[in-house]
Amino acid sequence: MSEKLLQKIKENDVAKKFSINFVQDFSRPKYLFGRNIYANKILEQINITGFIDDFYQDDIYLNKKVIRLEDTPKDALVLVLSGGNTKSALKRVKEYNLECLDYFSFYKYSGLILTEISMNEGFQEEFDMNQEKFQWIYSLLADDTSKVQFSNLVNFRYSYDLKYLENFQNLENKQYFEDFLNLQEGETFLDVGGFDGFTSEEFIKHCPNYNAIHIFEPELKNLENAKNRLSKYSNIFFMILDYRIKKKYLNLILVVLHLKLVKMVILK
Repeated sequence: MSEKLLQKIKENDVAKKFSINFVQDFSRPKYLFGRNIYANKILEQINITGFIDDFYQDDIYLNKKVIRLEDTPKDALVLVLSGGNTKSALKRVKEYNLECLDYFSFYKYSGLILTEISMNEGFQEEFDMNQEKFQWIYSLLADDTSKVQFSNLVNFRYSYDLKYLENFQNLENKQYFEDFLNLQEGETFLDVGGFDGFTSEEFIKHCPNYNAIHIFEPELKNLENAKNRLSKYSNIFFMILDYRIKKKYLNLILVVLHLKLVKMVILK
C-alpha cells in the first residue's frame, strides 16, 4: 500500500489565540506588516491601527498611518501579509520581539471572510476531487527529495500550516536544476512555456552533452526570440503550443521522444 499523501491536520492553538485577539481585542494596537491584496478585506472588518512598511514613501495608506518596523509599539499585534517570502518577513518582525502571525494561519482561524490565498484558490476542493490523481503523481516521483517536497507542498496548500515550508528556501536562480536531479549525459529536456529560451540555455550549462531539447511556447514572438538565443546549439526543436485550451481539464499528455516516454501532468 502506498504512503498516504495528505497528513492529518493538527490545530495550532497559538495561531488560534492570536487570530481571536486580532479580531476581538480592542485594547492593543493592531498593525498589518506589508501592503498587498489581502489588506482591503481586513480593513473592511477590523479597525487596525496602521501599516508597517520600511520602504513606503508616504505616511498614509488606505487611510491608515504607515510606520517603520522599529517604531512599532511593543504591545502591538502584527499580522504579516506576505504571501511570498513569509518566513523571512516573520523572522524580521520577531527580531523586534513583537507578537505576530502569518496571513495563511489568520485566513484559516480568524473566521472572517478574507481574500483567498493567491495562486491557491480552490485547492482543497481540487485535492478532494482528485486525490487519486495527486497520489498517482506522488508515486511517479523517483527520488526521496522530490517525494518529500511534493508532499510538503500539497500539505501546506491544503492546511495553510507553515511548518511544511520550514525546509524550503527562496532560490529562484536554482529552482530548475538542483543537485538532486543528477543530470547525466544524453538527457532530453522539455521546456514547456519556454519563453525566450533562458531556461533551456541554463539546462545546457548543466548538461552540455544533452540528447535533445524540445521547447513549447504559446507566443510566436517569444519562440522566435528563443530560436535566436539558442541558434548556436544543435538538436533543439521548437513548437508553438496553445495551452489555453477550451476543455476544463487536461489530465495527461504523453510525449514520445527518441524512444523515451515522458509523462507530464497538468491539473486544471
